[in-house]
Amino acid sequence: GITTASGSSFVSWGSDGTIKMWSTNSLSPIRTFSFGESVDGVSTSENDGHLLAWNREGVVVWDVKRNEEVNRFPVYGILGASFAPKGLTFLTWNSEGKVNVWEIGKTQPIMTCSLDGAVLGAVWGANTDQFLTWSIDGTARIWFMDKSKPAQILRHTRSVEGAVFSRDGKYVLTWGLDNKAKLWQIGVGEAVREFSHNKRILGAMLQSDGMSVWTWTDDGMIRLWKGEDPAKIFQQTSPALDIREDEDGDHFLTLGADHYVRCWSVKHKEPLCTIPNLGPVQGADLRSSKDGILTWDEYAGARLWNLSVDNRLSIDERVLEFEVRSATTLGVDGQEHVLSTDELKTKQIRLNKLERIRSMP
Repeated sequence: GITTASGSSFVSWGSDGTIKMWSTNSLSPIRTFSFGESVDGVSTSENDGHLLAWNREGVVVWDVKRNEEVNRFPVYGILGASFAPKGLTFLTWNSEGKVNVWEIGKTQPIMTCSLDGAVLGAVWGANTDQFLTWSIDGTARIWFMDKSKPAQILRHTRSVEGAVFSRDGKYVLTWGLDNKAKLWQIGVGEAVREFSHNKRILGAMLQSDGMSVWTWTDDGMIRLWKGEDPAKIFQQTSPALDIREDEDGDHFLTLGADHYVRCWSVKHKEPLCTIPNLGPVQGADLRSSKDGILTWDEYAGARLWNLSVDNRLSIDERVLEFEVRSATTLGVDGQEHVLSTDELKTKQIRLNKLERIRSMP
């Protein structure tokens, strides 16, 4: 799932081909779009005016306000797509090494780039005249819209797994299967800094200051690299699949492979809270007031969690805890009833079992 370009809504999608746009304030669906097939990903344009979705068979673009389909591009083998920060231009990339730049309303790409091997991802710079690609050939490449060849090639010894621009557009962060993350200055041939790991890097990003670097690996380790200092290490029992940082860089969320969302302070090595989920989390955001976390997924939709309570407790455990403490239960008639000794004992056993499961690492 993604937060939209304006930040006022977020998008979730499922295997049934349905895409929903939600309000971050009311947590209710604003729009529903039918793709017709399983959706692999979604991107939104500036001000959320247009939405595109893709799978291996092609791309569909909608006008959000009119809630109608604008274009359908039968481009096969697509691995991803992304709207430019401004305008109605978007990128697509595929398994055959092709990167195409499109404009809404046109049926043919306005620019095509060719690489050796599958393109694994692409991202726009702060301006629409610059974008970045990475591929299995061990390179990330910086492109300009008016050039048919890359302006700069950034090399790893194995497949590049991801890359991002810094906010000011002066640096690029890459990471690859060689277990290294590298920080590059645009226009400079060699990496200005290299971050080595013993395990596979699942993701990386630049902190809000533009120079500090986050990396996370498949052993559950999360590292924050600041200047020349050794990395500050955070660890969880399950690998982080993604990290979301707040605006001031003081707190961050990890979206775990174990379906848990954890909220951390950069000042502490233990999570401030842990939130369970029914299935894979599509997205999460820490509210600006830092008193709640918004999560969304295909199965449970959107949920807002209050950080003042222990969110690790399931609904069943909360109900049992109340019943055991009060020795009462709510009957099918809607009335409160006093538990018998045997009923209380049975509920206490069930509560103890749930507490043991929750405390397991």
